[in-house]
Amino acid sequence: MAAILTTMILEEIRSQSRLRPFIPFTLRLSDGRSFRVHHPDYIFVGHGPFVIIENDQGLTNYLPSLQISVMTVEVDPAALAVAA
Repeated sequence: MAAILTTMILEEIRSQSRLRPFIPFTLRLSDGRSFRVHHPDYIFVGHGPFVIIENDQGLTNYLPSLQISVMTVEVDPAALAVAA
């Protein structure tokens, strides 16, 4: 069951990172740490056990895919007002 959920989460992350225009998002791990993805060039979602994110300082973080619990998409209120 965990493998199915992990695959679903990775597909959601992959889809979000491919959106154009790109919308920044944050990944939260089960231990409480969070990692912001501000540009699609700074994330790699492969088929292995990790999601790789580079931060603003050029440091690479390997996030265990089994520990990713939440993806939060950053919505711009001004963009919502224009769309309505």
